[in-house]
Amino acid sequence: MIVRADTELQARTTDRLHVGIDEVLLAEMEVLGLFANEAAIALDLLQKARAARSVLEEDGGDAAALARFAARLDEAEPDKREAALQLLDALGRLLKER
Repeated sequence: MIVRADTELQARTTDRLHVGIDEVLLAEMEVLGLFANEAAIALDLLQKARAARSVLEEDGGDAAALARFAARLDEAEPDKREAALQLLDALGRLLKER
């Protein structure tokens, strides 16, 4: 009877251990899935950025001028940035595009 109880206890302990391991593995798989999704998004953004850069480098012209303006605007001091944005808004109204 003691051997049988000991065997049952071992079986229940083993079952609980397996359930615990399964829960940990499931949680890790979920985290890995989230990580894979984020990596796929980052890769997609990188590919689009490289394609856009390639177009700008090959095209030159208006698109390149706008890209240079955007880069300089991003680096500008706050007061110059605000003035540039106001100028851009005025140009948009002039062209009826903004």
